[in-house]
Amino acid sequence: MAGLASPIGELRPAYDAVVVGSGYGGGVAASRLARMGLAVAVLERGREFLPGDFPRDPLAAQRELQISGEVLGRPYHVGARSALVDVRVGDDVHVVQGCGLGGTSLFNANVCLAPDDRVFDDAAWPAGVRMDRALLLGYARARGMLQPERLPDTANPLKIANLERSAAALGAAVTRVPLHIAFEPRTNAAGVLQPACTLCGDCMGGCNVGAKTTVHSSYLADAVAFGARLFTEAGVRSVERLRQGGWRVLMTDIAALGTRDIPVRAVTARIVVIAAGTLGTTEIRRFYIGPFAEIAEKEDHLAAPAAEGVGDERRRDERRAACEQDRGGGEVAVTGRPQQAGTFGGARFHERVGERVGEQRAGRLERQGEQPGQHPPGHPTAIMPASKTRGCTLWASGERAGR
Repeated sequence: MAGLASPIGELRPAYDAVVVGSGYGGGVAASRLARMGLAVAVLERGREFLPGDFPRDPLAAQRELQISGEVLGRPYHVGARSALVDVRVGDDVHVVQGCGLGGTSLFNANVCLAPDDRVFDDAAWPAGVRMDRALLLGYARARGMLQPERLPDTANPLKIANLERSAAALGAAVTRVPLHIAFEPRTNAAGVLQPACTLCGDCMGGCNVGAKTTVHSSYLADAVAFGARLFTEAGVRSVERLRQGGWRVLMTDIAALGTRDIPVRAVTARIVVIAAGTLGTTEIRRFYIGPFAEIAEKEDHLAAPAAEGVGDERRRDERRAACEQDRGGGEVAVTGRPQQAGTFGGARFHERVGERVGEQRAGRLERQGEQPGQHPPGHPTAIMPASKTRGCTLWASGERAGR
């Protein structure tokens, strides 16, 4: 696949529309706006990664890691600002997000499942979201672009048999979940030729084969085909409302960080879509100037989900994830090479009688995961003691345990 990004020096001073961020939100927006015939610029703070560019070993993976947080009230940042995996360390919640053209789709599990109907029954969601009659149409359009497939029945890895046994202990069935992966060579909906998946298991480290359908190889490729321009290492800092109408977006060159002179660029547009992820969008929104500043400051956050009030017993039950077996312990498979696709099986556990989370009936979906080859071989062994404290046993089912 050829590169999609343009040199930042080719950024024009004005466009019809500017999209900040290139994950699923930004990718869909760029595709739709470009198909409307508008001049579109997409600004992404990360770099472009093509198949073959993703790290293949622990040392290379370390170079593609950035970590930020606070210690004693003082912020810190470790790693390159354009490193692929961006980890935000909090007091009790940590966030892992993508930093690259295509966002977190570059290294997520690519599972294509629609939210359970009960999710949007929660009053914490705005009415406009809960009553959106076009939601199902949106799901259909997404499937049309991403073309999910299930792992072929001809592939029967040991770990799916283990998941089936775990699910059976709780009266659940295992299904092969749809994945945005080409298991046979194909030309996808954006016109990109994809080779067949080699079952290497590195979906969550970055696909160096090209079989994984990311935002880069789908929505962004489609946007470029309709005239959009994509620019990387563009760190958007603020969005300003212009008195004459439209918006001004200010950014810095991420590649120049650490040098004496950091170029500051500006671009104006009639339409600006901020789709920089949950954290990135919030950070940019703080700098709104003009009529929308007051709205941004007063906007209420979504209410905390009712699930946060669930008792310790249910949390213990979720962590165990089918640990009630004759072995006496739960099983979380970590397979070595030769592997299969990173995540391909799931078991849905329905609510118990009388158990509720707030006003919602409780339920969950358990999926097996995979350790990509970029992780150190000793990683499973290192986390085994911690898994014991969670009520589960970590074990290996591959030919080369630990990969």
